[in-house]
Amino acid sequence: MSSLTLSTRLRISAAIIGGFGVLTALAALPALSGLIHLFVDIVTWPRNGAGGLVTPEGRLVLAIAGGITCGWAVTLWQLSGAALRAAPRAVVGAAMTGFTAWLILDSTASVMAGAPLNIVGNLAFYAVLVAPLLPALRTDAART
Repeated sequence: MSSLTLSTRLRISAAIIGGFGVLTALAALPALSGLIHLFVDIVTWPRNGAGGLVTPEGRLVLAIAGGITCGWAVTLWQLSGAALRAAPRAVVGAAMTGFTAWLILDSTASVMAGAPLNIVGNLAFYAVLVAPLLPALRTDAART
């Protein structure tokens, strides 16, 4: 797989992650929190209005989580440039490790928080992030 194709795939993953991060951070403003409230209502079924998100503490957590998520996206975007060209195996490995660590921790914490339905969304999100990288792993394995 060419590094350009892999770079594009990593940047698509970064854009998806970044978009979710921006939505999460913007949800700290009540007027912009509709999509995140809907998401939380769905994963904490039955719907209860996601009331905890409107407290000052809930809004702070949204701001922090959104900022961290955006930072993760920007890091991935930056790795998809010169670093990817210099060390594609290391960059793909780092991305896969990060995605997997997120999946395990987020899913475990979701169960602890009483929102096991979030695991379904996590698995779908994980598939969207990992699927574009699988051809690179297969190509790399064929070379070794």
